[in-house]
Amino acid sequence: MGGLTGDPAFAATTFVVMDFEASSSLIRPPAFAPVTPAVTAQTGLTAEQVGQAPKVEHS
Repeated sequence: MGGLTGDPAFAATTFVVMDFEASSSLIRPPAFAPVTPAVTAQTGLTAEQVGQAPKVEHS
């Protein structure tokens, strides 16, 4: 897999990935995760498109 698989710090790190791309509606991203030009290039979504979408409720 590559050089990171043998790295103890990498092995001890937990990653959480949430993919909402297949959902049936848009969600508004949190302030700490803005829609950047790179996101727009990858997904085709703009900040304006998701700006009025519902927020995700979390606890």
